[in-house]
Amino acid sequence: MPKVVFGVAKELQELRDNQKRCADQVATPRPPLKTDDNVRMQTGHREWKPAKVVEMTESPRSVIVETPEGRKYRRNSKYLHTTKANIPSENSPTLECESNNAHVPVSNEYQEIAPSEQLKIDAGDDVLKKHFSVGSERTKYTSNIEICGSVVREKLVTRIKSAFAYSILADESCDLSGKEQLAVGIRFSDEDAIVHEEFLGFTELEAMDAKTIANAIYTFVKHQGLNPMNCVSEGYEGRSTMPGKDAGVQKLLRQKYPKALYFHCASHRLNLVVNDLSNVSVIRNTVATIKYIIVFFANLPHAEDMLQMFPYFVKRGGHKKIWWIY
Repeated sequence: MPKVVFGVAKELQELRDNQKRCADQVATPRPPLKTDDNVRMQTGHREWKPAKVVEMTESPRSVIVETPEGRKYRRNSKYLHTTKANIPSENSPTLECESNNAHVPVSNEYQEIAPSEQLKIDAGDDVLKKHFSVGSERTKYTSNIEICGSVVREKLVTRIKSAFAYSILADESCDLSGKEQLAVGIRFSDEDAIVHEEFLGFTELEAMDAKTIANAIYTFVKHQGLNPMNCVSEGYEGRSTMPGKDAGVQKLLRQKYPKALYFHCASHRLNLVVNDLSNVSVIRNTVATIKYIIVFFANLPHAEDMLQMFPYFVKRGGHKKIWWIY
């Protein structure tokens, strides 16, 4: 008969308390909000809007904020982040920020700077502000990053062009602002028959329908100068927009790449298998135990030192004395 283990709830609570104690050692309390503080207010999933604190409430964690349009909201401080950026008014010049679709005032001193860098400067990045104010055009690191990215991409494209065939890989993702974009990669083999899988870049998506995604992939790959007749396969996830046999992305791209056969992404299939196997109690408990172990060691000080000692611990037979609690 299986052995009955007592005190499981107590040991689990002690484990959680220990994790909390370890996390509190490095955590810092959030400073309280004050009237006239400039904040970013979360209005949706990964969507933030500029606002200003106009009134305190009887609750210590709730305040009244006002948006540039004059609307007032009561929000918990959990959904508010303080910022040094000025809240725009009707008379101030504005630009559209790509990261959160918010209007941010533009100072005349930085009219030639990219919107994302302007937002960082207005938010109080003094190092970046000094870099753009004092440094010459050649020393601006944003230009250097773009140049480095172009050089790396050109070298990758040159290697891909020398291959006799290649495959297109693509998957949707969201940036921190919630904007949909497509990650495009290429899989090919070199002259030594060694398979390579390289990431080429992101392309923005205006919509999530099959036609928009197919056009985005085709435009991106065409811009790299790759021969469409050398494309022999395309790999995406399995939702209906991508593999649809009548109007899916793979069907639309077959008109541009006649040799390209569609393959369901192996990693995505593995993820679907793991999700289905969660219905099996043994596998579900095993996955849960692995997650608990990961969380335990992630929040434990000197966890790396303990993991290095684990092979010696097993060699001495200490692992046989441990009762794993699910």
